[in-house]
Amino acid sequence: MKKTSNISKAIVGALMTSIFIGMAICPLTIKAVGSYETHTTSEFVEIDDLSLSLRHCADWFRSGYDLRENEKYIEVDFDFSDFGKGATKLINPERFVIISAKDEEGNELLGEDKILTPYTDMPDDEFGDDDETYYKEDLDYESGSYLMTMLLFKVPLNTANITVVLYEGNALEGEPLCAFETEVEESADSYEYLDDSDVEDLNNSDTEIDMESDTAE
Repeated sequence: MKKTSNISKAIVGALMTSIFIGMAICPLTIKAVGSYETHTTSEFVEIDDLSLSLRHCADWFRSGYDLRENEKYIEVDFDFSDFGKGATKLINPERFVIISAKDEEGNELLGEDKILTPYTDMPDDEFGDDDETYYKEDLDYESGSYLMTMLLFKVPLNTANITVVLYEGNALEGEPLCAFETEVEESADSYEYLDDSDVEDLNNSDTEIDMESDTAE
């Protein structure tokens, strides 16, 4: 359920060092939100001896499984490494919670005090190759490895921007430690390449849409 890079630890260390150097030269904006900080994409934060960053967030249209009308899945991709500090466990995915989902105009789509937890029980046969990185459970971690993981969330259909908070405990137990704010990108698997009937099928059934044959001209 996880993917470990085959490059050597030395190369990974050099890669991460170059990222940190680039961040020092071009610092990313951080804004205070209550007692914790909100970080932008690709900024590394150290939690429980693990350094993590939100690498990418995009619409995930591989499946319409268990979706209701006006819902969609998004993938929130995180990178992890402990840089050899001796970590043995990955962070439980249920510690990540979406507290804000906004449309392109900046309108909040979640109700007051509503939060979204990761979708962690997607059937394996809905994934194909993506199953290798599906982040759905607390995993053992090999110190020094570099992991790329994918959290799935169900969000309102018009979601274009999210704020994900990492909590000290699962599902709002304990204190919020940090947050990540990012846009939800359109990928090759996008409504842009679907006709109206495909969109209707995706939102109202468990039918998987074949994106392989739907490409831009």
